[in-house]
Amino acid sequence: MILASIALEAFILSSINNDQPSSVDYVLILGAGLKNDKPTPVLKERLNTAIAYYKKHPHTTLVTSGGLTKGDHTSEGEAMAQYLVMHGVPKKDIVQETKSKSTSENIAFASKLMKKRIGNHKHHVLLVSNDFHLKRAKMLASKEGVIPYGLGASTPLPVIPQVHVREILALAKYFLFE
Repeated sequence: MILASIALEAFILSSINNDQPSSVDYVLILGAGLKNDKPTPVLKERLNTAIAYYKKHPHTTLVTSGGLTKGDHTSEGEAMAQYLVMHGVPKKDIVQETKSKSTSENIAFASKLMKKRIGNHKHHVLLVSNDFHLKRAKMLASKEGVIPYGLGASTPLPVIPQVHVREILALAKYFLFE
């Protein structure tokens, strides 16, 4: 068990690099939870990373993703879009996916929205997530017929152990069941 965990952590760490092309069809910001209808610190890091990318590439369409979480009244996708607008991103450059409950659903549901907007060809999509999460997210996106790239956001120090353990378990599930 310990060796498997070490191997999965090494797998996670191997993806901590950004591989941004000069242009993409969409920037997909993966959800990371809300607290009192507001983005958590982890999600804020993802959103701020996407905003910085958007400022350098203002003709980009940002896709927010995430459904309603327990105890909240606003979906993650909506709260993320509100945050982006409050930080200068025009509404016209934001597409909201508001039904998903997991990373695989974030990507699958957002992919359907992207296909509706610009057709069924393979989309070049920049996934914005925290660095620990990019490897699995890119694997899931490839399964959806997306050409994925990754842009890693920082992870707040206090949550690093928790999110890495969670991601190790998610990767184990991915390799065993998907």
